[in-house]
Amino acid sequence: LSVEVLALYNPPAELITMLTGDSNKTWRIESETQGHFGVGPADAIDPIWWAANPNDKVGLGAYDDTFTFNVDGSFTHTTNGTVYGQATPMTQDLGGDKGMTANGNNEFENYPLDAYTVDWSLSAPGGQETLQLSGIGFHGFYVGGNHSYIILSRTNTELHLKTIGADGNSWFVKFISN
Repeated sequence: LSVEVLALYNPPAELITMLTGDSNKTWRIESETQGHFGVGPADAIDPIWWAANPNDKVGLGAYDDTFTFNVDGSFTHTTNGTVYGQATPMTQDLGGDKGMTANGNNEFENYPLDAYTVDWSLSAPGGQETLQLSGIGFHGFYVGGNHSYIILSRTNTELHLKTIGADGNSWFVKFISN
């Protein structure tokens, strides 16, 4: 005799409210804080290899973006025409190099990308709240990977996330709600 159990995750109502404001809520990169972007090894919980200084990436296509979570499960990334990220996964996932040349860190600055809407969902593998974006959905700095973001910390106005990029490293981003 074998028994198969299906366990479904029901995210806490307060987490849905925090993300969506019970309708829609818009977030932006918390560019004014230390470590709003960062990188470390896959098992890191902090950006131990590099953490951006406040406003370190002005003019590169990230700080003018907004990210809106809607209670219906849709997510809109308003790019204002350009985004910032790693050149290799952007070329592979977002439609080629678009005539751009990568900078010395193999990043595309101000890579052309129109606003888009994808789906978002929540899960908690191993008890860790995780935010999943469908399709090309990403938060702030494109690193490819599976577009799954571990929620490291959250308040009603701040959200700190970690994802594993296509390069196998941990990438960190901090958000603040508008």
